[in-house]
Amino acid sequence: MNFIDSIKEKARNNIRKIVLPESMDERVLDAAIKATEEGIAHVILIGNPIKDINKPIPAGIAFFKQSGIAV
Repeated sequence: MNFIDSIKEKARNNIRKIVLPESMDERVLDAAIKATEEGIAHVILIGNPIKDINKPIPAGIAFFKQSGIAV
């Protein structure tokens, strides 16, 4: 097991919520999807849900808007 794998394993054993800003940035969205799919974090994205995206958003990623939370 390499260093990164050991960090991911520790994260899976102690899942935390992380909040990521700039949900319109595709790199941030990719990181959120990867963290969710790998089971290492519950992700909340700040901003409006991206409507013009051509990749599926997995369950478990929440978008926080000023008016509340949209899942």
